Amino acid sequence: MKPLKTGLAVLSVMALTACATMPSPGYYPGGVALRGVADSQEGFANSRLVGCEVPASHTLLPARLSVHPGDAVPLQHTFTFGPYGQQHIPLQCVDHWRIEPAEAATLSADRRTLHVSEAAVPDGVITITVTANTHPHRLMLPVLGDGEFDVLGNWRGLPGQDCFGSPAPNEIHFGQDGFALFALGLGPGTWDDRRAFSFDRSTGVLRLGDQSGTAHIDEEGRLVISAMRLPSARSPAPRPVDLEGYSQELDWTTCRLAFSSTSTYR
Repeated sequence: MKPLKTGLAVLSVMALTACATMPSPGYYPGGVALRGVADSQEGFANSRLVGCEVPASHTLLPARLSVHPGDAVPLQHTFTFGPYGQQHIPLQCVDHWRIEPAEAATLSADRRTLHVSEAAVPDGVITITVTANTHPHRLMLPVLGDGEFDVLGNWRGLPGQDCFGSPAPNEIHFGQDGFALFALGLGPGTWDDRRAFSFDRSTGVLRLGDQSGTAHIDEEGRLVISAMRLPSARSPAPRPVDLEGYSQELDWTTCRLAFSSTSTYR
């Protein structure tokens, strides 16, 4: 009976070890576990990161800041290095990733794409936590229902647009912190203006500072902002003069500018 008991004891230990080493749902290891995995963001690999000393300020940048069930969302893991801007963090320098709730989404093999489940619950939130050099960073993405949209994320102005001679912003970032950042082309890779905003998903009303207008997604997937004077690199053209010599007021309610979705990597 002794050999049988010993064999059962060994099997029990093996089973416990397997359970202990099996990753929990939503957990994705990094580092050596990704050895040999091709990084789809190899093009950003010219990083000034030394010895995987990832700073506590590292961040995860999604292609958009709200998602729908079934979406595939590219993710870029970066840190800021002085005047050189955003720098890529290689896969081997990450401790691990975690998704909550685990059933709401999965990560691709190289951890660079978030695949939102078709069963993700609208009005819920998907939380992605990436830990590198023991420093955690948390990203929260609201899940929208069918037909809903949000302005959150980065939007690039279509070329050649203007209102009364004022060109459209090169890029707008609507952040989860309730502030909109505007790149006007005054300097490479910089945000030139910052304003508080709010957006009502049910009515499409967009408020920017003390202005109120509307925003919607057109049939080509572009964000169209109407009836607002957005920050611009150039002031409007001289106002037309009426028959009595008075300058006419510019009617900004007629302004309509379109923007295409773009990555948040700047």
